[in-house]
Amino acid sequence: MIEKLGSFMYSFDFIGKNPHLFIFSNHRYKSILSFLLSVIIILLSIIFSILAILEYFKFKDPHITYSKYNDEETNRNLVKKDFLLMFQLIDSISLKSLDNSIGYYVAELIEFYYNGTKVNTPLDIEACEIGKNIDKKYQDYVNEKSTFGKKVDEFYCISSNFENISLFYDPKVGYSSINLYIIFQKNSNYTPEKIKSLILTENDIINHFNRKEPINNGYIFQLSSTFNSKELTRINYIFQYLKYESDDGFIFQKSRTLYGISFSDMISYGSKENTNDLTTNFEDIKDSMIGVIELEINKSSFDNYKRSYQKLQSLLAEITSVINLFFQIGNHISFFLGDKKMGLSIIEYLSSKNTLNLKKNKITIIKNKKYECSERKVIPELLCSFIIISINKNNHDKNII
Repeated sequence: MIEKLGSFMYSFDFIGKNPHLFIFSNHRYKSILSFLLSVIIILLSIIFSILAILEYFKFKDPHITYSKYNDEETNRNLVKKDFLLMFQLIDSISLKSLDNSIGYYVAELIEFYYNGTKVNTPLDIEACEIGKNIDKKYQDYVNEKSTFGKKVDEFYCISSNFENISLFYDPKVGYSSINLYIIFQKNSNYTPEKIKSLILTENDIINHFNRKEPINNGYIFQLSSTFNSKELTRINYIFQYLKYESDDGFIFQKSRTLYGISFSDMISYGSKENTNDLTTNFEDIKDSMIGVIELEINKSSFDNYKRSYQKLQSLLAEITSVINLFFQIGNHISFFLGDKKMGLSIIEYLSSKNTLNLKKNKITIIKNKKYECSERKVIPELLCSFIIISINKNNHDKNII
């Protein structure tokens, strides 16, 4: 029984031609084809490996995880010298700066502790100045073009004597706020309804593709609502705390944690509350307080970012798997083309034998068993029309029965 196409070639001796030369020719063809495919695959593997490694060292594809997070372990703390805070009173229509003859600010730091303690610390206010009460790193953000066309010294800042105070929220301890009280001069020709507060604060920018500095300094302007002659205007100015964890290790984990700040929300509402406490803390205040801006950290959640890069061993594993895939594909291509070539050679060879005549000669199958075309599943259907010749190897006689 003929089981494989390969055995077909070894089982028959074709009249007038040496079968060993026929077999050698096909093996040579397959060897050359395999060699060429191997060279192509090796070149593709080298090119792919180089491109993958070069792309890896660009660090352009980090894995980012973001969540609104809240826990009892993270102490959200912002030291005044590390964030930007500028403010001024302006005309609600023209947006021009208003001087102290119309209104001014008074500030204090209030610390609330969960043990029932409250600490009030008056803060001095002075004209803003880069290098004094504004860190030089913010110089590019507070120039004339980026501050509504206003000069830096038209804004007010917390005195540099208080640069180490902090806004904080510790879930186990307490929290703090910086309060800016707006004092309206009674002899002013203005009314509170014509006054707004312009606030410039830090609003950091997240750039996940900057490997060294994913948190960059930024700023944002906010205009308050107009104030009211009949009631106190309270403005809650909320900062969002940013926590950024970055794993920059090549092989092993190497994490660093960065912190930042961004604007979260600003809420305004009227209040009829008594302001005598303020007069007690600031005895020199003789004019009307028309508003208070409370700056504090968001207590409900903070932004938590986690960034990691692909490890080198993972990259090498991916490269290896792709190379193996290349060779598997090449092996299938070589097998398909080689067998196709062999089948076509057999057909051409059998077709060229004039001594074979289907009408005159009989077919003898080994062991005298007859097979229909449908039974010989291993032999391609294209060969079913050709003669199967058996060999008497002992007598070396070629007989067609």
